[in-house]
Amino acid sequence: MPKNGAAIAEKMRALDDINADIDKYKRYMNYTPTAGVFEEEAKQAFQNVIGRLLTMRHALERELEILEKE
Repeated sequence: MPKNGAAIAEKMRALDDINADIDKYKRYMNYTPTAGVFEEEAKQAFQNVIGRLLTMRHALERELEILEKE
């Protein structure tokens, strides 16, 4: 195992968790807002969450790449 094996495993687990969350939130958003502003705001909020998760995933992937090169 590389000297950073524990850190690599932690990043990989976090990536798995983030990917699962992204899939989960996409399932939550599988509707067309029809009952007004509250449904629209809820859907937008989940879109924001997905955007943040994608940003975090990108950062973790970058860190993982660095760790794997060490």
